[in-house]
Amino acid sequence: MLLARTRALPAIGLGLLSAFCGGATWALPPFVPVPPQAEADSPTSPDADRASLPQVTIEAQREALQRLVNGFVEGITHNPRYYDGAIPRWRAPLCFAVAGLPDEEGALVLARLSQIAASAGARVARRNCEYNFYLVLTSDPDQLIKRIYRGSHSFFDRDAGMPAIRRFLSPSNPEAVRVWHNAAITSRHDMPTSEDASCGAISADNRAAPVSCQYEASRLARGDVWGLTLAFVIVDTNRSQGLSYVQLADYAAMVGLTDVEFDSDVGNAPTILRLFAESPESRPTGLTAWDLAFLNALYHTDQSSLTQRSEIAVRIIQDVAPQ
Repeated sequence: MLLARTRALPAIGLGLLSAFCGGATWALPPFVPVPPQAEADSPTSPDADRASLPQVTIEAQREALQRLVNGFVEGITHNPRYYDGAIPRWRAPLCFAVAGLPDEEGALVLARLSQIAASAGARVARRNCEYNFYLVLTSDPDQLIKRIYRGSHSFFDRDAGMPAIRRFLSPSNPEAVRVWHNAAITSRHDMPTSEDASCGAISADNRAAPVSCQYEASRLARGDVWGLTLAFVIVDTNRSQGLSYVQLADYAAMVGLTDVEFDSDVGNAPTILRLFAESPESRPTGLTAWDLAFLNALYHTDQSSLTQRSEIAVRIIQDVAPQ
């Protein structure tokens, strides 16, 4: 059975998920992290004749790359739920559970998720952890999601608003993958927020608004940051035919390790986020060099910094096109 998270998912057991997914559920101890393999056509070392290009041409190419990378970072992190604050990421250790796959494939996907997370710099929990990242493959995502919602409304973090919950339950244009995140605000020093009036918390509609008791005035850094606490990635197997389990695992990692804005235009950026927008022969085979660089930069830059997006873009450029 899929063991339910005792706090966040009190009414959801593995039997419910397995009944819809038609396969085993995997929640094994994480494998030893190894760097994921980037897409075969990812950028490599500069060609030997690059040095012969005119300096003005090299600078123009660099500026074009900077614009493309800046647009990529701004676009996928421009989620209205978080944009005025820090880019959300996992601050607590990740504990993966995979459902809806045969045994061998389930173990492969679970290992892949753990490898990608650890390589990016996120913490991965050890055995007997409390699951907080679910990847579920099912042929009937609507019924599965609605049964989960009926069984436990507390699964959905209402700070995103009921319209967001309704869109997740019944999207007007269903996609191959649906993603839900819960998140919590903490101080940049990982101190939890408080609903205590002594910290300045107020109530509205019979709900207390938590605030940070560790407020620090700064023009360079945020006092509070967003930490993801739960991810639910649901793959519609009817809309994902022809894709490998590696492709699906890599896509799930990209959209689960942060809260990606799906409606953003990534332009010509080489990214796994184009997986369902490309023709079959043009689809990325896995995380690209840009994706790996983004995740690595996300987890190795100061989340409280007001310039974090710029810092991420600089790191991506350094990784994909070193000078």
